[in-house]
Amino acid sequence: MDGGTVWNINISSAINGCLSMGVEDLSKITLDLFICGTEGINEGWIPGHTLDNFLRGYAISRYYGGLNAI
Repeated sequence: MDGGTVWNINISSAINGCLSMGVEDLSKITLDLFICGTEGINEGWIPGHTLDNFLRGYAISRYYGGLNAI
C-alpha cells in the first residue's frame, strides 16, 4: 500500500507523466508528497456512549476529509 489507498493520491499518473516527458529509468523518478490539513486524531479515545461514538466518527471524517495532497 502506498498511502493512496487512504488519501486517493494518483501516484501512477505522476510516474507515467515523468515517463512521457522522456525519463527512461524509473530509479530517476522521485515523488514528493505533502499532506496538508488538520491536527492529528486523539489516540486516547475510549468507546463510550452513542454521542461519544458519533463525535469520534465525525472527528475521523473531518481529519481525513481535511487532508489535501499537493
